[in-house]
Amino acid sequence: MTMALRRRIIATTATAVVIGLVLAAVGAWMLTARTLVGELGLSRHDPEVRTALLHLARRLAIILILGTVTAVLLARTLAEPLLRPLTRLREAARHIAQTRDPGILIPVEGDDEVAQLTIAFNQMTAALVEARAQQSRLIADARHELRTPLTS
Repeated sequence: MTMALRRRIIATTATAVVIGLVLAAVGAWMLTARTLVGELGLSRHDPEVRTALLHLARRLAIILILGTVTAVLLARTLAEPLLRPLTRLREAARHIAQTRDPGILIPVEGDDEVAQLTIAFNQMTAALVEARAQQSRLIADARHELRTPLTS
C-alpha cells in the first residue's frame, strides 16, 4: 500500500473517529445533565429546571446537527478525490460497452493502487485496439486472397 493511499485512509478514519467522539461527548453531556439534576435533588417538574434542561437540549441538538453536517461535508470533501479516478474508470467502461470503441485512454493520477488499475485499464484498451486492427487486417487479407484467382 502506498503512502498516498495510507494518508487518505488515515484522514478518512480520523474523520470518522472525530464524528464518533463528538457524538459520544454530546451523549455524555446529556447524561451528565440528567444525572446532575437527580444528584442535586432538583425536580424535573420545577419550571426553572425544566426550562434549563430544555435550553440545554436545544443547544445540544444544534451542536449535534452542526457537527453532523460538518462531518458529512468533510467526509464528502475527503472522499471525492478518492472516488474521482474510479468514476473515470466506470464511465470509460460504460462508454466502451455502449459504443464498442475501446480507443479511450484515462489520465493516470498519482502512484497508488487506483493509478495502477488505471494503467492496467489503459493497457487493456490498447491491446483491444491492436487486436481489432489485426482482425481488420486479417479480414482485408482474406478478402483480397479470395478475390485474387489462384495461379499455378
